[in-house]
Amino acid sequence: MLPDAMFLDEAIANLDAMDAELGRIGTLVDPDGVQAMFRHAHSVKGGAAAFGLDAVADLMHLIESVLEVSRRSGVPPELAAADLLHEAVDAARHMLTDGGRPRTPVLQALTKRLRERARVPVPSQGARLLRITVRSPEPDIVSAAVVGLFSDIAGLGELLSSDSGVGEERAFLVRTDVCDQELLDLLAMHVERSKVAIDAPPLSTPSEKSSIANQGVAPDIIGGIVRVDAAELRRLMQLARRLSEGSLVADRAANPPGGSAEELSAGVDIGQWQCGVRALRQGLESLVHGPVSTIFARIAPLLQRVSGRLKKQFVLSVSGESILLDRVLLQRLADPLIHLVRNACDHGVELPEQRLAMGKPADGHIEVSAGREPGLVWISVRDDGAGLSREKVLQAARTRAIPVPAGLDDQGVWQLLFVPGLTTAAFVTDISGRGVGMDVVRRQVVALGGDVTITSSAGQGTCVTMSIPLDDAGGPHVAG
Repeated sequence: MLPDAMFLDEAIANLDAMDAELGRIGTLVDPDGVQAMFRHAHSVKGGAAAFGLDAVADLMHLIESVLEVSRRSGVPPELAAADLLHEAVDAARHMLTDGGRPRTPVLQALTKRLRERARVPVPSQGARLLRITVRSPEPDIVSAAVVGLFSDIAGLGELLSSDSGVGEERAFLVRTDVCDQELLDLLAMHVERSKVAIDAPPLSTPSEKSSIANQGVAPDIIGGIVRVDAAELRRLMQLARRLSEGSLVADRAANPPGGSAEELSAGVDIGQWQCGVRALRQGLESLVHGPVSTIFARIAPLLQRVSGRLKKQFVLSVSGESILLDRVLLQRLADPLIHLVRNACDHGVELPEQRLAMGKPADGHIEVSAGREPGLVWISVRDDGAGLSREKVLQAARTRAIPVPAGLDDQGVWQLLFVPGLTTAAFVTDISGRGVGMDVVRRQVVALGGDVTITSSAGQGTCVTMSIPLDDAGGPHVAG
Protein backbone atom coordinates (compact mmCIF):
# COMPACT_ATOMS: atom_id res chain seq x y z
CA MET A 1 0.00 0.00 0.00
CA LEU A 2 1.28 3.47 -0.87
CA PRO A 3 1.89 5.80 2.08
CA ASP A 4 -0.80 8.45 2.41
CA ALA A 5 -0.30 12.14 3.05
CA MET A 6 -1.51 11.89 6.64
CA PHE A 7 1.17 9.35 7.55
CA LEU A 8 3.91 11.30 5.78
CA ASP A 9 2.99 14.52 7.58
CA GLU A 10 2.88 12.78 10.98
CA ALA A 11 6.20 11.06 10.31
CA ILE A 12 7.95 14.28 9.30
CA ALA A 13 6.50 16.07 12.34
CA ASN A 14 7.89 13.31 14.58
CA LEU A 15 11.30 13.51 12.92
CA ASP A 16 11.33 17.31 13.28
CA ALA A 17 10.48 16.96 16.97
CA MET A 18 13.35 14.49 17.40
CA ASP A 19 15.73 16.95 15.73
CA ALA A 20 14.58 19.68 18.10
CA GLU A 21 15.25 17.50 21.15
CA LEU A 22 18.64 16.40 19.82
CA GLY A 23 19.59 20.05 19.37
CA ARG A 24 19.09 20.61 23.11
CA ILE A 25 21.64 17.97 24.13
CA GLY A 26 24.77 19.59 25.50
CA THR A 27 23.07 22.91 26.26
CA LEU A 28 19.94 22.07 28.22
CA VAL A 29 19.24 18.66 29.75
CA ASP A 30 15.54 17.79 29.59
CA PRO A 31 14.78 14.68 31.71
CA ASP A 32 11.81 13.83 29.47
CA GLY A 33 13.63 14.51 26.20
CA VAL A 34 14.94 10.99 25.65
CA GLN A 35 11.54 9.48 26.40
CA ALA A 36 9.91 11.91 23.97
CA MET A 37 12.40 11.07 21.21
CA PHE A 38 11.81 7.39 21.84
CA ARG A 39 8.05 7.83 21.41
CA HIS A 40 8.54 9.81 18.20
CA ALA A 41 10.83 7.11 16.76
CA HIS A 42 8.38 4.38 17.77
CA SER A 43 5.52 6.17 16.01
CA VAL A 44 7.48 6.59 12.78
CA LYS A 45 8.58 2.96 12.88
CA GLY A 46 5.04 1.68 13.35
CA GLY A 47 3.63 3.74 10.49
CA ALA A 48 6.51 2.89 8.15
CA ALA A 49 6.07 -0.83 8.82
CA ALA A 50 2.33 -0.52 8.18
CA PHE A 51 3.00 0.88 4.69
CA GLY A 52 5.78 -1.57 3.88
CA LEU A 53 8.62 0.97 4.14
CA ASP A 54 10.98 -1.61 5.62
CA ALA A 55 14.17 0.42 5.22
CA VAL A 56 12.66 3.31 7.19
CA ALA A 57 11.20 0.98 9.84
CA ASP A 58 14.55 -0.81 10.28
CA LEU A 59 16.38 2.51 10.61
CA MET A 60 13.94 3.77 13.24
CA HIS A 61 14.32 0.48 15.14
CA LEU A 62 18.07 1.10 15.38
CA ILE A 63 17.44 4.69 16.53
CA GLU A 64 15.21 3.25 19.25
CA SER A 65 18.00 0.88 20.26
CA VAL A 66 20.47 3.77 20.63
CA LEU A 67 17.96 5.75 22.69
CA GLU A 68 17.16 2.66 24.79
CA VAL A 69 20.67 2.81 26.31
CA SER A 70 20.01 6.34 27.60
CA ARG A 71 16.39 5.61 28.46
CA ARG A 72 17.35 2.82 30.83
CA SER A 73 20.40 4.54 32.33
CA GLY A 74 18.74 7.92 32.72
CA VAL A 75 21.83 9.59 31.21
CA PRO A 76 21.21 11.74 28.09
CA PRO A 77 23.12 10.73 24.94
CA GLU A 78 26.56 12.26 24.61
CA LEU A 79 27.25 14.70 21.79
CA ALA A 80 28.76 12.04 19.52
CA ALA A 81 25.61 9.92 19.88
CA ALA A 82 23.42 12.97 19.28
CA ASP A 83 25.29 13.71 16.04
CA LEU A 84 24.82 10.11 14.91
CA LEU A 85 21.09 10.27 15.69
CA HIS A 86 20.83 13.56 13.77
CA GLU A 87 22.35 11.80 10.76
CA ALA A 88 19.94 8.88 11.07
CA VAL A 89 16.92 11.20 11.37
CA ASP A 90 18.07 13.07 8.26
CA ALA A 91 18.41 9.78 6.37
CA ALA A 92 14.87 8.75 7.37
CA ARG A 93 13.54 12.15 6.30
CA HIS A 94 15.29 11.80 2.93
CA MET A 95 13.70 8.43 2.29
CA LEU A 96 10.25 9.80 3.16
CA THR A 97 10.23 13.29 1.66
CA ASP A 98 12.42 12.96 -1.42
CA GLY A 99 11.08 9.58 -2.45
CA GLY A 100 14.70 8.48 -2.51
CA ARG A 101 15.69 4.86 -2.45
CA PRO A 102 18.02 3.81 0.35
CA ARG A 103 21.54 4.73 -0.74
CA THR A 104 22.92 1.28 0.03
CA PRO A 105 26.59 2.07 0.86
CA VAL A 106 25.67 5.14 2.91
CA LEU A 107 22.80 3.38 4.68
CA GLN A 108 24.91 0.32 5.43
CA ALA A 109 27.64 2.47 6.99
CA LEU A 110 25.07 4.38 9.03
CA THR A 111 23.32 1.27 10.33
CA LYS A 112 26.68 -0.26 11.24
CA ARG A 113 27.55 2.79 13.37
CA LEU A 114 24.09 2.74 14.99
CA ARG A 115 24.49 -0.95 15.86
CA GLU A 116 27.92 -0.31 17.34
CA ARG A 117 26.60 2.60 19.40
CA ALA A 118 23.62 0.57 20.65
CA ARG A 119 25.73 -2.59 21.05
CA VAL A 120 23.33 -4.43 18.75
CA PRO A 121 25.03 -7.36 16.99
CA VAL A 122 25.16 -7.25 13.20
CA PRO A 123 23.04 -10.18 11.92
CA SER A 124 25.35 -10.89 8.99
CA GLN A 125 28.09 -9.07 7.11
CA GLY A 126 26.68 -6.98 4.27
CA ALA A 127 23.00 -7.87 4.87
CA ARG A 128 20.81 -5.76 2.60
CA LEU A 129 17.25 -5.36 1.39
CA LEU A 130 16.72 -6.41 -2.25
CA ARG A 131 13.91 -6.75 -4.73
CA ILE A 132 14.12 -9.75 -7.08
CA THR A 133 11.92 -9.56 -10.19
CA VAL A 134 11.46 -12.70 -12.29
CA ARG A 135 9.71 -13.15 -15.65
CA SER A 136 8.68 -16.63 -16.77
CA PRO A 137 5.94 -18.25 -18.87
CA GLU A 138 5.29 -20.41 -15.78
CA PRO A 139 5.31 -17.70 -13.09
CA ASP A 140 3.57 -19.69 -10.37
CA ILE A 141 6.05 -22.56 -10.64
CA VAL A 142 9.01 -20.19 -10.55
CA SER A 143 7.45 -18.32 -7.61
CA ALA A 144 7.17 -21.55 -5.64
CA ALA A 145 10.80 -22.34 -6.49
CA VAL A 146 12.04 -18.98 -5.19
CA VAL A 147 10.08 -19.42 -1.97
CA GLY A 148 11.58 -22.89 -1.64
CA LEU A 149 15.13 -21.58 -2.08
CA PHE A 150 14.83 -19.17 0.83
CA SER A 151 13.05 -21.77 2.92
CA ASP A 152 15.47 -24.64 2.33
CA ILE A 153 18.92 -23.06 2.03
CA ALA A 154 20.33 -22.08 5.41
CA GLY A 155 22.05 -18.69 5.41
CA LEU A 156 20.53 -17.53 2.14
CA GLY A 157 18.51 -14.88 3.91
CA GLU A 158 14.90 -14.02 4.63
CA LEU A 159 12.02 -13.81 2.16
CA LEU A 160 9.99 -10.86 3.45
CA SER A 161 7.20 -10.76 0.89
CA SER A 162 6.16 -11.88 -2.57
CA ASP A 163 4.00 -10.07 -5.12
CA SER A 164 1.69 -11.98 -7.45
CA GLY A 165 2.52 -9.38 -10.11
CA VAL A 166 0.92 -9.07 -13.54
CA GLY A 167 1.18 -11.61 -16.36
CA GLU A 168 4.52 -13.40 -16.35
CA GLU A 169 6.20 -11.17 -13.75
CA ARG A 170 6.70 -11.98 -10.07
CA ALA A 171 8.50 -9.82 -7.48
CA PHE A 172 10.08 -10.77 -4.15
CA LEU A 173 11.39 -8.63 -1.29
CA VAL A 174 14.33 -10.31 0.48
CA ARG A 175 16.95 -9.52 3.11
CA THR A 176 20.24 -11.31 2.42
CA ASP A 177 24.02 -11.03 2.67
CA VAL A 178 24.54 -13.16 -0.44
CA CYS A 179 26.01 -11.31 -3.43
CA ASP A 180 23.95 -10.75 -6.58
CA GLN A 181 25.98 -13.26 -8.61
CA GLU A 182 25.35 -16.00 -6.08
CA LEU A 183 21.62 -15.27 -6.12
CA LEU A 184 21.62 -15.38 -9.93
CA ASP A 185 23.42 -18.75 -9.88
CA LEU A 186 20.75 -20.22 -7.61
CA LEU A 187 17.85 -18.74 -9.55
CA ALA A 188 19.36 -19.93 -12.83
CA MET A 189 18.34 -23.47 -11.83
CA HIS A 190 14.72 -22.42 -12.40
CA VAL A 191 14.72 -19.48 -14.85
CA GLU A 192 17.00 -17.88 -17.43
CA ARG A 193 19.42 -15.30 -16.03
CA SER A 194 18.18 -12.71 -18.53
CA LYS A 195 14.72 -12.98 -16.99
CA VAL A 196 15.93 -12.01 -13.49
CA ALA A 197 16.45 -8.46 -12.19
CA ILE A 198 17.95 -7.65 -8.77
CA ASP A 199 17.86 -4.12 -7.40
CA ALA A 200 17.06 -2.03 -4.32
CA PRO A 201 13.35 -1.94 -3.44
CA PRO A 202 11.69 1.35 -4.46
CA LEU A 203 10.03 3.57 -1.86
CA SER A 204 6.74 5.24 -2.66
CA THR A 205 7.04 8.98 -3.17
CA PRO A 206 5.04 11.47 -1.12
CA SER A 207 3.34 12.69 -4.29
CA GLU A 208 1.67 9.37 -4.87
CA LYS A 209 -1.90 8.97 -3.65
CA SER A 210 -2.91 6.34 -1.14
CA SER A 211 -5.35 3.62 -2.11
CA ILE A 212 -8.01 4.98 0.22
CA ALA A 213 -11.11 5.66 -1.81
CA ASN A 214 -12.28 9.20 -1.18
CA GLN A 215 -15.79 10.38 -1.85
CA GLY A 216 -17.31 13.68 -2.90
CA VAL A 217 -14.80 16.50 -3.06
CA ALA A 218 -11.93 14.16 -2.12
CA PRO A 219 -10.16 16.42 0.38
CA ASP A 220 -6.79 15.19 1.57
CA ILE A 221 -5.54 16.23 4.99
CA ILE A 222 -1.90 16.90 5.71
CA GLY A 223 -1.49 17.92 9.34
CA GLY A 224 -3.52 21.10 9.72
CA ILE A 225 -3.90 21.54 5.93
CA VAL A 226 -6.77 20.15 3.84
CA ARG A 227 -6.23 19.71 0.12
CA VAL A 228 -9.44 20.35 -1.80
CA ASP A 229 -10.54 19.58 -5.33
CA ALA A 230 -10.13 22.83 -7.31
CA ALA A 231 -13.66 22.73 -8.77
CA GLU A 232 -15.18 22.36 -5.31
CA LEU A 233 -13.08 25.21 -3.95
CA ARG A 234 -14.23 27.44 -6.83
CA ARG A 235 -17.88 26.56 -6.08
CA LEU A 236 -17.51 27.47 -2.40
CA MET A 237 -15.78 30.74 -3.28
CA GLN A 238 -18.60 31.70 -5.65
CA LEU A 239 -21.16 30.87 -2.96
CA ALA A 240 -19.31 33.00 -0.44
CA ARG A 241 -19.11 35.92 -2.92
CA ARG A 242 -22.85 35.83 -3.65
CA LEU A 243 -23.67 35.59 0.05
CA SER A 244 -21.37 38.51 0.79
CA GLU A 245 -23.04 40.63 -1.91
CA GLY A 246 -26.49 39.73 -0.59
CA SER A 247 -25.43 40.52 2.97
CA LEU A 248 -24.12 43.95 1.86
CA VAL A 249 -27.44 44.81 0.19
CA ALA A 250 -29.32 43.67 3.30
CA ASP A 251 -27.13 45.88 5.54
CA ARG A 252 -27.77 48.88 3.31
CA ALA A 253 -31.50 48.16 3.44
CA ALA A 254 -31.40 48.24 7.24
CA ASN A 255 -29.53 51.57 7.23
CA PRO A 256 -30.29 53.22 3.86
CA PRO A 257 -27.98 56.16 3.03
CA GLY A 258 -30.47 57.27 0.37
CA GLY A 259 -33.66 55.85 -1.01
CA SER A 260 -36.06 53.59 0.87
CA ALA A 261 -35.24 50.30 2.61
CA GLU A 262 -37.88 48.59 0.49
CA GLU A 263 -36.12 49.62 -2.72
CA LEU A 264 -32.70 48.43 -1.55
CA SER A 265 -33.89 45.10 -0.09
CA ALA A 266 -35.91 44.25 -3.18
CA GLY A 267 -32.80 42.82 -4.80
CA VAL A 268 -32.27 40.33 -1.96
CA ASP A 269 -34.13 37.01 -2.11
CA ILE A 270 -34.03 35.93 1.55
CA GLY A 271 -34.95 32.34 0.71
CA GLN A 272 -32.14 31.99 -1.82
CA TRP A 273 -29.73 33.68 0.56
CA GLN A 274 -30.56 31.21 3.37
CA CYS A 275 -30.26 28.30 0.94
CA GLY A 276 -26.82 29.56 -0.05
CA VAL A 277 -25.77 29.79 3.60
CA ARG A 278 -26.78 26.16 4.17
CA ALA A 279 -24.93 25.02 1.04
CA LEU A 280 -21.77 26.87 2.10
CA ARG A 281 -21.96 25.39 5.59
CA GLN A 282 -22.43 21.87 4.23
CA GLY A 283 -19.52 22.35 1.84
CA LEU A 284 -17.23 23.53 4.61
CA GLU A 285 -18.33 20.69 6.91
CA SER A 286 -17.43 18.19 4.18
CA LEU A 287 -13.88 19.58 4.30
CA VAL A 288 -13.64 19.58 8.08
CA HIS A 289 -15.03 16.04 8.51
CA GLY A 290 -13.97 12.74 7.03
CA PRO A 291 -14.98 9.07 7.36
CA VAL A 292 -13.34 6.79 9.91
CA SER A 293 -12.45 4.57 6.95
CA THR A 294 -9.62 7.04 6.30
CA ILE A 295 -7.66 5.52 9.19
CA PHE A 296 -9.24 2.04 9.13
CA ALA A 297 -7.82 1.61 5.62
CA ARG A 298 -4.35 1.30 7.14
CA ILE A 299 -5.16 -1.86 9.06
CA ALA A 300 -5.49 -4.49 6.31
CA PRO A 301 -2.01 -3.84 4.84
CA LEU A 302 -0.59 -3.76 8.37
CA LEU A 303 -1.97 -7.26 9.04
CA GLN A 304 -0.44 -8.48 5.79
CA ARG A 305 2.94 -7.09 6.83
CA VAL A 306 3.06 -8.53 10.34
CA SER A 307 1.51 -11.92 9.57
CA GLY A 308 4.67 -13.22 7.93
CA ARG A 309 6.95 -11.93 10.67
CA LEU A 310 4.78 -13.36 13.45
CA LYS A 311 3.94 -16.56 11.54
CA LYS A 312 0.25 -15.90 12.20
CA GLN A 313 -2.72 -15.34 9.91
CA PHE A 314 -5.52 -12.89 10.63
CA VAL A 315 -9.11 -12.31 9.61
CA LEU A 316 -10.18 -8.67 9.83
CA SER A 317 -13.70 -7.38 10.35
CA VAL A 318 -14.52 -3.68 10.39
CA SER A 319 -17.66 -1.75 11.32
CA GLY A 320 -18.58 1.90 11.73
CA GLU A 321 -16.14 3.04 9.04
CA SER A 322 -18.70 5.45 7.52
CA ILE A 323 -18.92 7.55 10.72
CA LEU A 324 -17.79 11.12 10.05
CA LEU A 325 -15.36 12.80 12.43
CA ASP A 326 -13.31 15.97 12.56
CA ARG A 327 -10.22 15.39 10.40
CA VAL A 328 -7.87 16.67 13.09
CA LEU A 329 -9.35 14.08 15.46
CA LEU A 330 -8.87 11.37 12.83
CA GLN A 331 -5.24 12.38 12.49
CA ARG A 332 -4.70 12.19 16.25
CA LEU A 333 -6.34 8.75 16.50
CA ALA A 334 -4.43 7.11 13.63
CA ASP A 335 -1.25 6.39 15.57
CA PRO A 336 -2.84 4.94 18.75
CA LEU A 337 -5.10 2.80 16.55
CA ILE A 338 -2.07 1.28 14.81
CA HIS A 339 -0.47 0.60 18.22
CA LEU A 340 -3.57 -1.27 19.40
CA VAL A 341 -3.78 -3.42 16.27
CA ARG A 342 -0.08 -4.32 16.43
CA ASN A 343 -0.42 -5.28 20.10
CA ALA A 344 -3.47 -7.44 19.32
CA CYS A 345 -1.53 -9.25 16.58
CA ASP A 346 1.64 -9.75 18.62
CA HIS A 347 0.41 -10.26 22.18
CA GLY A 348 -3.25 -11.19 21.72
CA VAL A 349 -3.59 -13.78 18.97
CA GLU A 350 -1.90 -17.13 19.57
CA LEU A 351 0.17 -19.12 17.07
CA PRO A 352 -1.94 -21.30 14.72
CA GLU A 353 -0.92 -24.58 16.36
CA GLN A 354 -1.85 -23.23 19.79
CA ARG A 355 -5.24 -22.05 18.54
CA LEU A 356 -5.99 -25.39 16.90
CA ALA A 357 -5.09 -27.24 20.10
CA MET A 358 -7.61 -25.02 21.94
CA GLY A 359 -10.34 -25.74 19.41
CA LYS A 360 -10.12 -22.31 17.79
CA PRO A 361 -9.75 -21.53 14.07
CA ALA A 362 -6.10 -21.32 13.01
CA ASP A 363 -6.57 -17.72 11.86
CA GLY A 364 -6.90 -15.07 14.53
CA HIS A 365 -9.81 -12.65 14.39
CA ILE A 366 -9.16 -8.90 14.67
CA GLU A 367 -12.26 -6.74 14.93
CA VAL A 368 -12.02 -2.96 14.61
CA SER A 369 -15.17 -0.93 15.18
CA ALA A 370 -16.28 2.65 15.71
CA GLY A 371 -19.43 4.09 17.21
CA ARG A 372 -20.83 7.51 17.89
CA GLU A 373 -23.20 8.65 20.61
CA PRO A 374 -24.34 12.16 21.56
CA GLY A 375 -21.18 13.98 22.62
CA LEU A 376 -18.95 10.90 22.32
CA VAL A 377 -17.12 8.72 19.81
CA TRP A 378 -15.40 5.41 20.53
CA ILE A 379 -13.07 3.13 18.58
CA SER A 380 -12.37 -0.43 19.71
CA VAL A 381 -9.84 -3.10 18.76
CA ARG A 382 -10.86 -6.62 19.76
CA ASP A 383 -9.03 -9.92 19.30
CA ASP A 384 -10.08 -13.51 19.98
CA GLY A 385 -6.72 -14.50 21.45
CA ALA A 386 -5.60 -15.87 24.78
CA GLY A 387 -6.68 -12.84 26.80
CA LEU A 388 -4.55 -11.00 29.33
CA SER A 389 -2.70 -12.87 32.05
CA ARG A 390 -3.19 -11.29 35.46
CA GLU A 391 -0.06 -12.96 36.81
CA LYS A 392 2.13 -11.84 33.89
CA VAL A 393 1.04 -8.24 34.29
CA LEU A 394 1.67 -8.31 38.06
CA GLN A 395 5.08 -9.95 37.55
CA ALA A 396 6.04 -7.31 34.99
CA ALA A 397 5.03 -4.61 37.48
CA ARG A 398 7.12 -6.20 40.26
CA THR A 399 10.11 -6.48 37.92
CA ARG A 400 9.98 -2.71 37.37
CA ALA A 401 9.37 -2.04 41.09
CA ILE A 402 5.92 -0.59 40.41
CA PRO A 403 3.84 -0.50 43.62
CA VAL A 404 0.75 -2.70 43.37
CA PRO A 405 -2.00 -2.33 46.02
CA ALA A 406 -3.15 -5.54 47.66
CA GLY A 407 -6.46 -6.97 46.50
CA LEU A 408 -6.38 -5.19 43.14
CA ASP A 409 -9.22 -6.37 40.88
CA ASP A 410 -8.75 -7.26 37.21
CA GLN A 411 -9.62 -3.76 35.98
CA GLY A 412 -7.00 -2.33 38.30
CA VAL A 413 -4.42 -4.84 37.09
CA TRP A 414 -5.13 -4.02 33.44
CA GLN A 415 -4.51 -0.34 34.23
CA LEU A 416 -0.90 -1.24 35.03
CA LEU A 417 -0.39 -1.86 31.30
CA PHE A 418 -0.46 1.92 30.83
CA VAL A 419 2.53 2.49 33.10
CA PRO A 420 5.45 3.80 30.97
CA GLY A 421 7.97 1.07 30.16
CA LEU A 422 5.88 -1.86 31.40
CA THR A 423 5.69 -4.79 28.99
CA THR A 424 4.82 -8.47 29.35
CA ALA A 425 6.80 -9.38 26.21
CA ALA A 426 9.55 -11.91 26.79
CA PHE A 427 11.88 -10.22 24.27
CA VAL A 428 12.10 -7.17 22.03
CA THR A 429 11.07 -7.53 18.38
CA ASP A 430 10.49 -5.04 15.60
CA ILE A 431 6.73 -5.53 16.16
CA SER A 432 6.51 -4.70 19.86
CA GLY A 433 7.99 -5.48 23.24
CA ARG A 434 9.67 -2.21 24.23
CA GLY A 435 6.86 -1.19 26.60
CA VAL A 436 5.93 2.05 24.87
CA GLY A 437 2.79 1.15 22.93
CA MET A 438 0.05 1.33 25.57
CA ASP A 439 1.73 4.29 27.25
CA VAL A 440 1.64 6.17 23.95
CA VAL A 441 -2.00 5.20 23.33
CA ARG A 442 -3.19 6.52 26.65
CA ARG A 443 -1.08 9.67 26.48
CA GLN A 444 -2.49 10.59 23.07
CA VAL A 445 -6.10 9.79 23.95
CA VAL A 446 -5.97 11.64 27.27
CA ALA A 447 -4.55 14.64 25.39
CA LEU A 448 -7.86 14.63 23.48
CA GLY A 449 -9.81 14.63 26.74
CA GLY A 450 -10.67 10.95 26.38
CA ASP A 451 -9.96 7.66 28.11
CA VAL A 452 -8.87 4.10 27.30
CA THR A 453 -10.53 1.02 28.80
CA ILE A 454 -9.56 -2.64 28.63
CA THR A 455 -11.72 -5.74 28.99
CA SER A 456 -10.32 -9.26 28.75
CA SER A 457 -11.39 -12.87 29.27
CA ALA A 458 -8.98 -15.77 29.60
CA GLY A 459 -8.99 -17.80 26.41
CA GLN A 460 -11.54 -15.53 24.76
CA GLY A 461 -9.59 -12.39 23.90
CA THR A 462 -9.09 -8.74 24.74
CA CYS A 463 -10.86 -5.52 23.76
CA VAL A 464 -9.29 -2.05 24.07
CA THR A 465 -11.59 0.94 23.60
CA MET A 466 -10.65 4.58 23.06
CA SER A 467 -13.47 6.98 24.01
CA ILE A 468 -13.26 10.68 23.14
CA PRO A 469 -15.81 13.37 24.06
CA LEU A 470 -16.91 15.63 21.18
CA ASP A 471 -17.89 19.27 21.06
CA ASP A 472 -20.94 20.60 19.20
CA ALA A 473 -18.98 20.72 15.94
CA GLY A 474 -17.98 17.06 16.18
CA GLY A 475 -14.38 17.74 17.18
CA PRO A 476 -12.45 16.89 20.35
CA HIS A 477 -13.09 19.07 23.39
CA VAL A 478 -9.34 19.65 23.68
CA ALA A 479 -8.25 21.92 20.85
CA GLY A 480 -4.84 22.18 19.21
